[in-house]
Amino acid sequence: MLEFCPVCKKILELGVWKGKPVGRCSCGFIRTSGINISGEEKIENKQVGFGVAGDSNTSNYKNPEGYAYSCGNCGFDKADVKDLGEMLGNEKSVTLFTCLKCGAVDRR
Repeated sequence: MLEFCPVCKKILELGVWKGKPVGRCSCGFIRTSGINISGEEKIENKQVGFGVAGDSNTSNYKNPEGYAYSCGNCGFDKADVKDLGEMLGNEKSVTLFTCLKCGAVDRR
């Protein structure tokens, strides 16, 4: 359970001092009573993926049809396109063009 500093209202940092659980704040306040350090949270082993952009090794021509796009790195004329959407509500959407030959990524 989160504990808050009664002085400045910041979250107390939980720790152990002289074998007892304490909550400390950056303002100097220390709470020694009523602090419980126990967690019921389970961390599941999740499979690590390749992120939003997918596999970075695209030299095997997974999609030879590709999108007509000229690579600035090698000059190849086909690319895989991934639309990441808007990062913030007031910005344009982000599009990644991944060259099907050399794997270079261009963000637009």
